[in-house]
Amino acid sequence: MEKLLLFSILGFVLGVGFVELTYRFIKKGLLNFYFLSLPLKLSLWAFGLYLSYVLGSLFSFVLCLLGFLFGFFSMLILRGYVKDGRPKDA
Repeated sequence: MEKLLLFSILGFVLGVGFVELTYRFIKKGLLNFYFLSLPLKLSLWAFGLYLSYVLGSLFSFVLCLLGFLFGFFSMLILRGYVKDGRPKDA
């Protein structure tokens, strides 16, 4: 049971980190570095999915994938409504 929770949290952290790093690279004008770092971020995500499948089961793989999707889309929504720690039109 602990492994399933661990892998879902791992997927969530990878999803949040993916969006957050992308946002920071674009905000600081490091877009070229973003394209260089994209394979690294994608390989970290693939490695997390691989570990969840090897150390867990197919169910932990699915939970890691769902955690990634939840973290990814929740950060996209938050980045749309929150800018620099405050709501957009505040």
